[in-house]
Amino acid sequence: MSMTAEFWRMNMKSFKRLLVLPLTAAAFLLASTAARADSYPLSITLDSAYQSGVASVFDFYGTITNTSGGVENLDGFDVNFNDPATSLIGDTSDCFANCPSFLNPGQSYTGLLFAVDVPAGTAFGLYLGEYDITDDFGAAGAATFDVGVTPEPSSLLLLGTGLLALGILVGRRTPRAGLLPKF
Repeated sequence: MSMTAEFWRMNMKSFKRLLVLPLTAAAFLLASTAARADSYPLSITLDSAYQSGVASVFDFYGTITNTSGGVENLDGFDVNFNDPATSLIGDTSDCFANCPSFLNPGQSYTGLLFAVDVPAGTAFGLYLGEYDITDDFGAAGAATFDVGVTPEPSSLLLLGTGLLALGILVGRRTPRAGLLPKF
């Protein structure tokens, strides 16, 4: 066997070993995601799963569809955030007031599902959450969503003005290249 053929054979063996772990992990992740998506009798589709801006309340509209073969009772609606220390508040009172108490097979409801209240002083950033519906037996449907809290334009203007003033102050204290003494 030639030297180059031996080199390629050894490198392909190493390459195959390097691929085994990442491909196995990817297969398990895809399988678990697919299993979870198919296990709920209710399908929840949000019109916009990501909302961002300067607002005190973000409203999430969407559709709840009964994809099971039986009647599904809509017993509970809940909004949870991935960060337990978040100051955001999930409000499902509109859905409690307007959603039907049950959905027949194939039936759906479209409207305001929940709102997210952003209290004053909430830190800027991206907040991840999940909207859950429960029936008589536990979780019946879930949808994930994101809320991006951004600063008000006046806050950004104030920050920009402060940085500009700081830059001017530092620029005046730094000696110019032509004014440096020569050694």
